[in-house]
Amino acid sequence: MDEEVAHYTINRNQNPLHLISNHYGRFNDIEQDKLMKYLVNVNDELPYMQDEDGLTPLLVAVQKRNILANKFLTAGFPDCKQIADFKGRTFWHLFVSQPAEENPLLDLTSELTTDDDRRLIKNKDNDGNTPLHLAIKNRHFDFAQFFLDRCSTVYRLTESRYHYLLSEENNDGISCYNLIGSAEHLPHEFEKNLFYTGNLLSGYRSKYGVPTTKIEAYTNTIGVIAALLATITFTAAFAVPGGLDSSNGTPFFLRKAMFQVFLVADVVAMCSSMMVLFCLLWIMTTANKANSISLLDISVFLLQTSLHATIVTFMTGLYVTTKSIAPAIAISTCVACTLLIILMHKSLIMLTVVPSLEFLIIFGQTAGRMLIFLGSTVGELLSCLWSLIKSKCCG
Repeated sequence: MDEEVAHYTINRNQNPLHLISNHYGRFNDIEQDKLMKYLVNVNDELPYMQDEDGLTPLLVAVQKRNILANKFLTAGFPDCKQIADFKGRTFWHLFVSQPAEENPLLDLTSELTTDDDRRLIKNKDNDGNTPLHLAIKNRHFDFAQFFLDRCSTVYRLTESRYHYLLSEENNDGISCYNLIGSAEHLPHEFEKNLFYTGNLLSGYRSKYGVPTTKIEAYTNTIGVIAALLATITFTAAFAVPGGLDSSNGTPFFLRKAMFQVFLVADVVAMCSSMMVLFCLLWIMTTANKANSISLLDISVFLLQTSLHATIVTFMTGLYVTTKSIAPAIAISTCVACTLLIILMHKSLIMLTVVPSLEFLIIFGQTAGRMLIFLGSTVGELLSCLWSLIKSKCCG
Protein backbone atom coordinates (compact mmCIF):
# COMPACT_ATOMS: atom_id res chain seq x y z
CA MET A 1 0.00 0.00 0.00
CA ASP A 2 2.05 2.92 -1.32
CA GLU A 3 0.26 6.26 -1.21
CA GLU A 4 2.09 7.44 -4.32
CA VAL A 5 0.27 4.78 -6.35
CA ALA A 6 -2.98 6.71 -5.87
CA HIS A 7 -1.46 9.57 -7.91
CA TYR A 8 -0.10 7.47 -10.77
CA THR A 9 -1.53 7.47 -14.29
CA ILE A 10 -0.44 5.38 -17.26
CA ASN A 11 -0.06 6.47 -20.86
CA ARG A 12 -3.81 6.44 -21.58
CA ASN A 13 -4.33 8.72 -18.60
CA GLN A 14 -5.83 5.86 -16.62
CA ASN A 15 -5.51 5.85 -12.84
CA PRO A 16 -5.55 2.74 -10.61
CA LEU A 17 -9.36 2.84 -10.30
CA HIS A 18 -9.63 2.60 -14.09
CA LEU A 19 -7.46 -0.52 -14.03
CA ILE A 20 -9.34 -2.16 -11.17
CA SER A 21 -12.67 -1.50 -12.90
CA ASN A 22 -11.29 -2.79 -16.20
CA HIS A 23 -9.82 -6.04 -14.88
CA TYR A 24 -12.90 -7.48 -13.26
CA GLY A 25 -12.33 -10.92 -11.79
CA ARG A 26 -8.61 -10.57 -11.03
CA PHE A 27 -9.34 -9.70 -7.41
CA ASN A 28 -11.60 -11.34 -4.90
CA ASP A 29 -14.38 -9.22 -3.43
CA ILE A 30 -12.58 -8.34 -0.20
CA GLU A 31 -9.33 -7.41 -1.94
CA GLN A 32 -11.04 -5.18 -4.49
CA ASP A 33 -13.16 -3.36 -1.91
CA LYS A 34 -10.19 -2.84 0.41
CA LEU A 35 -7.95 -1.58 -2.37
CA MET A 36 -10.52 0.87 -3.76
CA LYS A 37 -11.27 2.30 -0.32
CA TYR A 38 -7.58 2.81 0.31
CA LEU A 39 -7.03 4.58 -3.04
CA VAL A 40 -9.94 7.02 -2.69
CA ASN A 41 -9.01 7.80 0.91
CA VAL A 42 -5.59 8.87 -0.33
CA ASN A 43 -6.84 10.66 -3.45
CA ASP A 44 -10.57 11.46 -3.57
CA GLU A 45 -10.27 12.85 -7.13
CA LEU A 46 -9.71 9.40 -8.64
CA PRO A 47 -13.43 8.60 -9.27
CA TYR A 48 -13.83 11.83 -11.29
CA MET A 49 -10.74 11.51 -13.51
CA GLN A 50 -11.22 10.73 -17.20
CA ASP A 51 -8.93 8.73 -19.47
CA GLU A 52 -8.12 9.54 -23.09
CA ASP A 53 -11.61 8.47 -24.17
CA GLY A 54 -13.28 10.49 -21.43
CA LEU A 55 -14.20 7.38 -19.44
CA THR A 56 -14.30 7.68 -15.66
CA PRO A 57 -13.68 4.59 -13.49
CA LEU A 58 -17.48 4.27 -13.14
CA LEU A 59 -17.98 4.26 -16.92
CA VAL A 60 -15.27 1.61 -17.26
CA ALA A 61 -16.95 -0.44 -14.50
CA VAL A 62 -20.28 -0.26 -16.35
CA GLN A 63 -18.66 -1.13 -19.67
CA LYS A 64 -16.79 -4.11 -18.20
CA ARG A 65 -19.73 -5.28 -16.03
CA ASN A 66 -17.74 -4.86 -12.80
CA ILE A 67 -20.52 -5.14 -10.22
CA LEU A 68 -18.44 -4.40 -7.13
CA ALA A 69 -16.72 -1.35 -8.59
CA ASN A 70 -20.05 -0.09 -9.85
CA LYS A 71 -21.70 -0.41 -6.45
CA PHE A 72 -18.75 1.17 -4.67
CA LEU A 73 -18.51 4.18 -6.98
CA THR A 74 -22.26 4.88 -7.32
CA ALA A 75 -22.79 4.65 -3.56
CA GLY A 76 -19.72 6.65 -2.49
CA PHE A 77 -19.49 9.14 -5.34
CA PRO A 78 -22.97 9.70 -6.84
CA ASP A 79 -21.83 12.88 -8.60
CA CYS A 80 -19.57 10.89 -10.94
CA LYS A 81 -22.71 9.43 -12.56
CA GLN A 82 -23.32 12.82 -14.17
CA ILE A 83 -20.01 12.75 -16.08
CA ALA A 84 -20.16 11.72 -19.75
CA ASP A 85 -17.25 10.55 -21.88
CA PHE A 86 -15.92 12.50 -24.86
CA LYS A 87 -18.59 10.92 -27.10
CA GLY A 88 -21.29 12.27 -24.81
CA ARG A 89 -22.17 8.82 -23.45
CA THR A 90 -23.37 8.55 -19.87
CA PHE A 91 -23.33 5.35 -17.83
CA TRP A 92 -26.83 4.55 -19.20
CA HIS A 93 -25.51 4.59 -22.78
CA LEU A 94 -22.79 2.08 -21.87
CA PHE A 95 -25.25 0.08 -19.79
CA VAL A 96 -27.19 -1.09 -22.87
CA SER A 97 -24.24 -2.23 -24.98
CA GLN A 98 -24.94 -5.90 -24.16
CA PRO A 99 -28.18 -7.91 -23.83
CA ALA A 100 -29.96 -7.98 -20.48
CA GLU A 101 -29.36 -11.69 -19.99
CA GLU A 102 -25.59 -11.09 -20.31
CA ASN A 103 -25.55 -8.03 -18.08
CA PRO A 104 -25.05 -8.76 -14.35
CA LEU A 105 -25.54 -5.06 -13.58
CA LEU A 106 -29.27 -5.32 -14.35
CA ASP A 107 -29.86 -6.38 -10.74
CA LEU A 108 -28.43 -3.05 -9.58
CA THR A 109 -30.95 -0.90 -11.45
CA SER A 110 -33.30 -0.86 -8.47
CA GLU A 111 -30.62 1.04 -6.54
CA LEU A 112 -30.50 3.82 -9.15
CA THR A 113 -33.58 5.53 -7.79
CA THR A 114 -32.73 9.24 -7.63
CA ASP A 115 -34.43 11.70 -9.95
CA ASP A 116 -31.04 12.66 -11.38
CA ASP A 117 -30.41 9.01 -12.33
CA ARG A 118 -33.74 8.87 -14.12
CA ARG A 119 -33.33 12.18 -15.90
CA LEU A 120 -30.00 10.96 -17.29
CA ILE A 121 -32.01 8.49 -19.35
CA LYS A 122 -33.01 11.41 -21.58
CA ASN A 123 -29.41 12.60 -22.13
CA LYS A 124 -28.10 12.38 -25.68
CA ASP A 125 -24.63 11.41 -26.86
CA ASN A 126 -22.75 13.26 -29.61
CA ASP A 127 -24.83 11.46 -32.26
CA GLY A 128 -28.05 12.57 -30.59
CA ASN A 129 -28.94 9.07 -29.38
CA THR A 130 -30.56 8.60 -26.00
CA PRO A 131 -29.95 5.32 -24.12
CA LEU A 132 -33.40 4.27 -25.34
CA HIS A 133 -32.25 4.70 -28.95
CA LEU A 134 -29.32 2.35 -28.34
CA ALA A 135 -31.45 -0.17 -26.45
CA ILE A 136 -33.91 -0.44 -29.35
CA LYS A 137 -31.17 -0.48 -32.01
CA ASN A 138 -29.42 -3.34 -30.21
CA ARG A 139 -32.78 -5.09 -29.61
CA HIS A 140 -32.34 -4.98 -25.84
CA PHE A 141 -36.03 -4.47 -25.13
CA ASP A 142 -35.76 -5.35 -21.42
CA PHE A 143 -33.62 -2.25 -20.99
CA ALA A 144 -35.94 -0.21 -23.22
CA GLN A 145 -38.94 -1.11 -21.03
CA PHE A 146 -36.86 -0.34 -17.93
CA PHE A 147 -35.99 3.14 -19.25
CA LEU A 148 -39.60 3.92 -20.13
CA ASP A 149 -40.95 2.74 -16.78
CA ARG A 150 -38.19 4.48 -14.80
CA CYS A 151 -38.73 7.83 -16.53
CA SER A 152 -42.49 7.67 -16.17
CA THR A 153 -42.17 7.58 -12.37
CA VAL A 154 -40.30 10.89 -12.44
CA TYR A 155 -42.65 12.87 -14.62
CA ARG A 156 -45.85 11.15 -13.48
CA LEU A 157 -47.35 11.13 -16.95
CA THR A 158 -50.69 9.45 -17.62
CA GLU A 159 -51.86 7.81 -20.84
CA SER A 160 -49.00 9.17 -22.99
CA ARG A 161 -46.36 8.91 -20.26
CA TYR A 162 -43.75 7.52 -22.68
CA HIS A 163 -44.32 9.94 -25.54
CA TYR A 164 -41.74 12.59 -24.62
CA LEU A 165 -38.92 10.01 -24.59
CA LEU A 166 -40.06 8.02 -27.62
CA SER A 167 -40.38 11.18 -29.74
CA GLU A 168 -36.79 12.37 -29.09
CA GLU A 169 -34.86 12.49 -32.37
CA ASN A 170 -31.14 11.90 -32.92
CA ASN A 171 -28.93 13.93 -35.27
CA ASP A 172 -30.27 11.99 -38.27
CA GLY A 173 -33.86 12.89 -37.37
CA ILE A 174 -34.67 9.34 -36.27
CA SER A 175 -36.85 8.94 -33.19
CA CYS A 176 -37.43 5.87 -31.07
CA TYR A 177 -40.86 5.69 -32.68
CA ASN A 178 -39.15 5.28 -36.07
CA LEU A 179 -36.83 2.57 -34.74
CA ILE A 180 -39.74 0.64 -33.23
CA GLY A 181 -41.78 1.03 -36.42
CA SER A 182 -39.00 -0.39 -38.59
CA ALA A 183 -38.16 -3.32 -36.26
CA GLU A 184 -39.09 -6.62 -37.89
CA HIS A 185 -40.00 -8.24 -34.59
CA LEU A 186 -40.92 -6.83 -31.20
CA PRO A 187 -41.38 -8.84 -28.01
CA HIS A 188 -45.09 -9.30 -27.40
CA GLU A 189 -45.10 -7.71 -23.93
CA PHE A 190 -43.12 -4.65 -25.06
CA GLU A 191 -45.39 -4.08 -28.05
CA LYS A 192 -48.54 -4.63 -25.98
CA ASN A 193 -47.43 -2.09 -23.36
CA LEU A 194 -46.90 0.57 -26.01
CA PHE A 195 -50.15 -0.15 -27.86
CA TYR A 196 -52.26 -0.08 -24.71
CA THR A 197 -50.49 2.85 -23.02
CA GLY A 198 -52.23 5.66 -24.84
CA ASN A 199 -52.02 3.77 -28.17
CA LEU A 200 -48.57 5.31 -28.67
CA LEU A 201 -47.58 3.36 -31.77
CA SER A 202 -50.59 4.45 -33.81
CA GLY A 203 -49.22 5.88 -37.06
CA TYR A 204 -45.72 4.52 -36.40
CA ARG A 205 -46.20 0.76 -36.47
CA SER A 206 -48.92 -1.43 -37.87
CA LYS A 207 -51.23 -2.99 -35.30
CA TYR A 208 -50.67 -6.26 -37.14
CA GLY A 209 -46.90 -6.10 -36.57
CA VAL A 210 -45.90 -5.07 -40.11
CA PRO A 211 -42.61 -3.08 -39.97
CA THR A 212 -42.42 0.12 -42.00
CA THR A 213 -39.59 -1.36 -44.07
CA LYS A 214 -41.91 -4.11 -45.35
CA ILE A 215 -44.98 -2.04 -46.25
CA GLU A 216 -44.36 -2.26 -50.01
CA ALA A 217 -43.94 -6.04 -49.95
CA TYR A 218 -47.09 -6.49 -47.84
CA THR A 219 -49.17 -4.20 -50.07
CA ASN A 220 -48.18 -6.25 -53.15
CA THR A 221 -49.18 -9.51 -51.46
CA ILE A 222 -52.44 -8.12 -50.09
CA GLY A 223 -53.28 -6.66 -53.50
CA VAL A 224 -52.97 -10.04 -55.21
CA ILE A 225 -55.18 -11.73 -52.59
CA ALA A 226 -57.80 -8.96 -52.71
CA ALA A 227 -57.97 -9.08 -56.52
CA LEU A 228 -58.40 -12.86 -56.42
CA LEU A 229 -61.23 -12.60 -53.86
CA ALA A 230 -62.93 -9.86 -55.89
CA THR A 231 -62.86 -12.13 -58.96
CA ILE A 232 -64.25 -15.13 -57.05
CA THR A 233 -67.08 -13.20 -55.39
CA PHE A 234 -67.96 -11.36 -58.63
CA THR A 235 -68.30 -14.70 -60.43
CA ALA A 236 -70.36 -16.20 -57.59
CA ALA A 237 -72.93 -13.39 -57.89
CA PHE A 238 -73.85 -14.48 -61.45
CA ALA A 239 -73.41 -18.25 -60.98
CA VAL A 240 -75.82 -18.61 -58.09
CA PRO A 241 -76.47 -22.04 -56.55
CA GLY A 242 -79.61 -23.75 -57.88
CA GLY A 243 -79.60 -21.80 -61.14
CA LEU A 244 -81.98 -19.16 -62.51
CA ASP A 245 -85.63 -19.27 -63.49
CA SER A 246 -85.69 -19.17 -67.30
CA SER A 247 -88.96 -17.24 -67.37
CA ASN A 248 -87.87 -14.17 -65.40
CA GLY A 249 -84.12 -14.71 -64.75
CA THR A 250 -84.43 -14.75 -60.94
CA PRO A 251 -82.71 -17.39 -58.75
CA PHE A 252 -84.83 -20.42 -57.84
CA PHE A 253 -83.92 -20.16 -54.11
CA LEU A 254 -84.40 -16.39 -53.84
CA ARG A 255 -87.03 -16.67 -51.08
CA LYS A 256 -84.99 -19.04 -48.91
CA ALA A 257 -83.32 -17.41 -45.88
CA MET A 258 -79.96 -19.13 -46.33
CA PHE A 259 -79.83 -18.03 -49.98
CA GLN A 260 -80.42 -14.45 -48.90
CA VAL A 261 -77.53 -14.83 -46.43
CA PHE A 262 -75.49 -16.13 -49.37
CA LEU A 263 -76.23 -12.98 -51.36
CA VAL A 264 -75.45 -10.61 -48.48
CA ALA A 265 -72.17 -12.42 -47.67
CA ASP A 266 -71.16 -12.31 -51.34
CA VAL A 267 -71.83 -8.56 -51.50
CA VAL A 268 -69.81 -8.00 -48.29
CA ALA A 269 -66.90 -10.08 -49.61
CA MET A 270 -66.95 -8.31 -52.97
CA CYS A 271 -67.15 -4.79 -51.51
CA SER A 272 -64.50 -5.50 -48.84
CA SER A 273 -62.00 -6.82 -51.37
CA MET A 274 -62.60 -3.83 -53.65
CA MET A 275 -62.13 -1.45 -50.71
CA VAL A 276 -58.80 -3.15 -50.01
CA LEU A 277 -57.69 -2.38 -53.57
CA PHE A 278 -58.72 1.26 -53.15
CA CYS A 279 -56.77 1.51 -49.87
CA LEU A 280 -53.67 0.06 -51.53
CA LEU A 281 -54.06 2.61 -54.32
CA TRP A 282 -54.12 5.41 -51.76
CA ILE A 283 -51.03 3.97 -50.04
CA MET A 284 -49.13 4.25 -53.31
CA THR A 285 -50.23 7.87 -53.79
CA THR A 286 -49.51 9.20 -50.28
CA ALA A 287 -46.14 10.42 -49.04
CA ASN A 288 -47.19 10.38 -45.39
CA LYS A 289 -45.86 7.24 -43.73
CA ALA A 290 -48.33 7.49 -40.83
CA ASN A 291 -51.24 7.50 -43.29
CA SER A 292 -49.72 4.54 -45.13
CA ILE A 293 -49.55 2.52 -41.93
CA SER A 294 -53.16 3.36 -41.02
CA LEU A 295 -54.34 2.45 -44.52
CA LEU A 296 -52.42 -0.83 -44.36
CA ASP A 297 -54.12 -1.73 -41.07
CA ILE A 298 -57.51 -0.93 -42.61
CA SER A 299 -56.61 -3.09 -45.63
CA VAL A 300 -55.71 -6.08 -43.45
CA PHE A 301 -58.96 -5.72 -41.49
CA LEU A 302 -61.03 -5.49 -44.67
CA LEU A 303 -59.19 -8.46 -46.17
CA GLN A 304 -60.03 -10.53 -43.10
CA THR A 305 -63.66 -9.45 -43.45
CA SER A 306 -63.66 -10.47 -47.10
CA LEU A 307 -62.15 -13.88 -46.31
CA HIS A 308 -64.73 -14.56 -43.61
CA ALA A 309 -67.57 -13.44 -45.88
CA THR A 310 -66.25 -15.68 -48.65
CA ILE A 311 -66.38 -18.67 -46.30
CA VAL A 312 -69.95 -17.76 -45.35
CA THR A 313 -70.82 -17.48 -49.05
CA PHE A 314 -69.49 -20.98 -49.72
CA MET A 315 -71.19 -22.40 -46.62
CA THR A 316 -74.65 -20.97 -47.30
CA GLY A 317 -74.52 -21.74 -51.03
CA LEU A 318 -73.69 -25.38 -50.36
CA TYR A 319 -76.37 -25.57 -47.64
CA VAL A 320 -79.11 -24.30 -49.94
CA THR A 321 -78.33 -26.81 -52.68
CA THR A 322 -77.84 -29.91 -50.47
CA LYS A 323 -80.25 -29.39 -47.54
CA SER A 324 -83.22 -31.16 -49.16
CA ILE A 325 -81.18 -34.12 -50.47
CA ALA A 326 -78.38 -34.62 -47.88
CA PRO A 327 -79.14 -32.63 -44.70
CA ALA A 328 -76.28 -34.24 -42.78
CA ILE A 329 -73.73 -32.97 -45.29
CA ALA A 330 -75.30 -29.49 -45.31
CA ILE A 331 -75.27 -29.20 -41.53
CA SER A 332 -71.74 -30.61 -41.14
CA THR A 333 -70.49 -28.14 -43.78
CA CYS A 334 -71.98 -25.21 -41.83
CA VAL A 335 -70.44 -26.46 -38.59
CA ALA A 336 -67.01 -26.98 -40.17
CA CYS A 337 -66.98 -23.55 -41.83
CA THR A 338 -68.13 -21.83 -38.63
CA LEU A 339 -65.36 -23.51 -36.66
CA LEU A 340 -62.89 -22.44 -39.35
CA ILE A 341 -63.93 -18.78 -38.99
CA ILE A 342 -63.58 -18.97 -35.20
CA LEU A 343 -60.28 -20.86 -35.12
CA MET A 344 -58.59 -18.72 -37.76
CA HIS A 345 -58.07 -15.90 -35.28
CA LYS A 346 -54.32 -15.23 -35.00
CA SER A 347 -54.06 -15.74 -31.23
CA LEU A 348 -56.04 -18.98 -31.37
CA ILE A 349 -53.85 -20.30 -34.17
CA MET A 350 -50.68 -19.62 -32.21
CA LEU A 351 -52.10 -21.11 -29.02
CA THR A 352 -53.84 -24.21 -30.41
CA VAL A 353 -53.32 -24.98 -34.09
CA VAL A 354 -49.56 -24.35 -34.31
CA PRO A 355 -48.63 -26.41 -31.19
CA SER A 356 -50.92 -29.25 -32.36
CA LEU A 357 -49.38 -29.31 -35.83
CA GLU A 358 -45.86 -29.16 -34.38
CA PHE A 359 -46.71 -32.15 -32.17
CA LEU A 360 -48.07 -34.09 -35.15
CA ILE A 361 -44.99 -33.30 -37.24
CA ILE A 362 -42.61 -34.38 -34.46
CA PHE A 363 -44.68 -37.50 -33.81
CA GLY A 364 -44.69 -38.36 -37.51
CA GLN A 365 -40.93 -37.89 -37.81
CA THR A 366 -40.32 -40.01 -34.71
CA ALA A 367 -42.67 -42.74 -35.93
CA GLY A 368 -40.99 -42.71 -39.33
CA ARG A 369 -37.53 -43.12 -37.81
CA MET A 370 -38.81 -45.98 -35.64
CA LEU A 371 -40.33 -47.73 -38.65
CA ILE A 372 -37.08 -47.36 -40.58
CA PHE A 373 -35.14 -48.75 -37.61
CA LEU A 374 -37.56 -51.68 -37.20
CA GLY A 375 -37.48 -52.38 -40.94
CA SER A 376 -33.69 -52.45 -41.03
CA THR A 377 -33.59 -54.68 -37.91
CA VAL A 378 -36.13 -57.13 -39.35
CA GLY A 379 -34.21 -57.14 -42.64
CA GLU A 380 -30.95 -58.00 -40.87
CA LEU A 381 -32.65 -60.77 -38.87
CA LEU A 382 -34.17 -62.27 -42.03
CA SER A 383 -30.80 -62.07 -43.78
CA CYS A 384 -29.09 -63.87 -40.87
CA LEU A 385 -31.86 -66.49 -40.80
CA TRP A 386 -31.55 -67.09 -44.54
CA SER A 387 -27.77 -67.46 -44.24
CA LEU A 388 -28.22 -69.99 -41.43
CA ILE A 389 -30.76 -72.00 -43.47
CA LYS A 390 -28.46 -72.03 -46.50
CA SER A 391 -25.50 -73.15 -44.46
CA LYS A 392 -27.48 -76.06 -42.95
CA CYS A 393 -28.95 -77.09 -46.28
CA CYS A 394 -25.55 -77.06 -47.92
CA GLY A 395 -24.08 -79.07 -45.02
